[in-house]
Amino acid sequence: MTEKLASSGTASLARQLAQELMAEPASVAPVLRVVRGSAAAPCVMPPAPCTVHIGRSEAATWRLDDASVSREQCIIERNEQGCFISDASRRGTQVGGVVITDRVGPLVSGQTISFGTVVLVYEEAASSSQAAALAAGSATVVPQHKAASVAPRTPIWWWLSLVLTLAALAWVLLS
Repeated sequence: MTEKLASSGTASLARQLAQELMAEPASVAPVLRVVRGSAAAPCVMPPAPCTVHIGRSEAATWRLDDASVSREQCIIERNEQGCFISDASRRGTQVGGVVITDRVGPLVSGQTISFGTVVLVYEEAASSSQAAALAAGSATVVPQHKAASVAPRTPIWWWLSLVLTLAALAWVLLS
């Protein structure tokens, strides 16, 4: 009796595993890979909706340490329709070899994004390959909370000028 229960449990577990393996991936997450230029790890996009700021700035969601990249180079927005890119620099961003001036998308797997000396490839990767890349430690996963919004940092010179202005105003009022 116990052998019959054990074998039926094993059979149902085997059936369930086979169905999971043969099924389409539940979620597909875009990955940006550096083909030329910066030595950054691939960027795995968080679930939609999200916004990823790419640039050299400390405030960038995905930071590329390359002198040819602007502090805020481009912005990739992910929603239910796909990923859309817009240029945020004066240096320009190209998608598929064409300079973009407006929001472009949705991006297609295999499409190239280039700026400065950096060339990226946009890929749709199944969650299983993401897991393999993450297990190997070779991918940067953009945290969802950071990707939601990146507030621009106020430069230190602005704060210093504010303090000096307030000090001068206080001196005039107290004189």
